[in-house]
Amino acid sequence: MTDTTITLSGTDLASRTSAAKVRFNVANAVSSGNRVVIDLSEIESVSYSCADELFGVIAATQGLDWLVEKVKIV
Repeated sequence: MTDTTITLSGTDLASRTSAAKVRFNVANAVSSGNRVVIDLSEIESVSYSCADELFGVIAATQGLDWLVEKVKIV
C-alpha cells in the first residue's frame, strides 16, 4: 500500500463544500489501494462543520476502524 498525500492549504478550514471535495479525493485514493495522508501542517484552525463533513462523514459511512486504517493526519 502506498501513501497519497493531500496537502490542505490556507490557514483556516471552515467550509463543508471544501471538506466534501477533500473527502471525495480521499475516497478516490483509497479505492485505488492507497493510504491517504492528510497534511494539515499549514492549517491553524478547522471549523466543526468542516471537520464533521470530512472526518465525521467518513467515520459514519465507512466506520471508525476504516478511517483509522486508511487515513493518517499530519
